Amino acid sequence: MNSPHSHKQASPAFSDDLIRRFLLGRLNSTEQSSLEEPLFIDEELESRVRLAELDLTDDYAFARLTATDREGFERKFLVSVDRRQALKVSRALYDRFGPVSLTGWRAIGEKVGLVFDLNRPVWRYAFAALILTLLMATVWLVTKEPQFALRVFPKRAPTNARAPAKSQEAQHSSGSPSVAHQEPSPAQPVHREAGPTIVLRANQAAQAIDLSGNDHYTIHVQLMLDSSDEGTYQSELLTIDGQPVFSAEALKPSDSNASIAFDVPKRLLKAGEYKVNLSRIDDGARKDVARYYLRVQ
Repeated sequence: MNSPHSHKQASPAFSDDLIRRFLLGRLNSTEQSSLEEPLFIDEELESRVRLAELDLTDDYAFARLTATDREGFERKFLVSVDRRQALKVSRALYDRFGPVSLTGWRAIGEKVGLVFDLNRPVWRYAFAALILTLLMATVWLVTKEPQFALRVFPKRAPTNARAPAKSQEAQHSSGSPSVAHQEPSPAQPVHREAGPTIVLRANQAAQAIDLSGNDHYTIHVQLMLDSSDEGTYQSELLTIDGQPVFSAEALKPSDSNASIAFDVPKRLLKAGEYKVNLSRIDDGARKDVARYYLRVQ
């Protein structure tokens, strides 16, 4: 006769879709309770939820979510420091490699799946840990690569200094103690000159900017505000048909004038029409403020 403790009680089965809706805050109270209770005692379910969090964060960073899911992600999911940190990692991967490399990652996953049975939880967790390690290593390389290059390959002193470089150096030295510029820091040689600035006003005709022949790395965008309210702002640059291109968070109004400014990598901008959605974050809630338009030539 079997002992009543000889078998472990199996937890109810939960689909991936239900777990995803749980993370987006779209379950009713009954479904919410049915998942939360076993989540504290079922290690396998907890691991599945962690994997679903990573997948959802990647989908948001790579603009694969619907408008409804994006809103749920921003309002319901980004409620912890760990999740916001994971989003920064996913965005760093996107900025570094772009959507083309994502296809390569999927292809690698498919090839690995031929050797290892990823339907088994142990292999899924191991593979997820490997991907997370690679992501963290990528972020470290992105932040440390310029300094590492300077140590290995020190920059040679130019034989013929150009006049603009002298002018810029003079501007840095004016108004500052001379001691501060006796030993230039290693990071200064990799700094690029500030790119051109485009000033946009809300709900006006598209402002044109010509990037042909422009060798700057970034474009400085300045959004004029009707009123400078306290708080944190977020801007989203999209194509005119709504495809996400770039976003900037934790923006603060300028002290000198009522405006929000941020830099956009030039490589992301192609010829065409764009729009910028500006919103303010108050107590975790997102409120639309204004919309701006520009045209890249």
